[in-house]
Amino acid sequence: MAGSRTLTVALLVLLPLALALARPDGPTLPEAAAAQPRHRRSATEERRKWNDCIIMERQCNDKECSECAPGGKHDDCAFMCRWNCKCGCGGYPQAGADLARWGECYREERRCGETHSACKKGCAKKSGQGECESKCELDYKKCACECMQSSTSTSTSTTH
Repeated sequence: MAGSRTLTVALLVLLPLALALARPDGPTLPEAAAAQPRHRRSATEERRKWNDCIIMERQCNDKECSECAPGGKHDDCAFMCRWNCKCGCGGYPQAGADLARWGECYREERRCGETHSACKKGCAKKSGQGECESKCELDYKKCACECMQSSTSTSTSTTH
């Protein structure tokens, strides 16, 4: 009895699938939509979304960071905390707070500021200047956020 119930359930599940795949006119609309490439946001849309998160949703620039000393609006801890907030808006996970390591990556290894300036200068010569500048800002934020990721402590536990 249990074997016939299992067979019935399997047929009820698999038969519609088999019929849909065997149709000569192709897949149904939801199947076709799933196969279509997704719309990729423009750099301007992505920049707006990221900035909306930073400014309106999370208010990263004015964030009071509980892990930092009170009133330390411009200290190293608050600076790193706010960048962590901004990077979170871009989908990056919470990272470290080693300002020296971040600065080394940002200024020396990746040269985020210099690259951003050169990128924006190059946009002045392009017809799609707004989209170009948005791409420059996104690349800048990604660069800074990737440096945030590198500022995470690399020490590992050796206890077993």
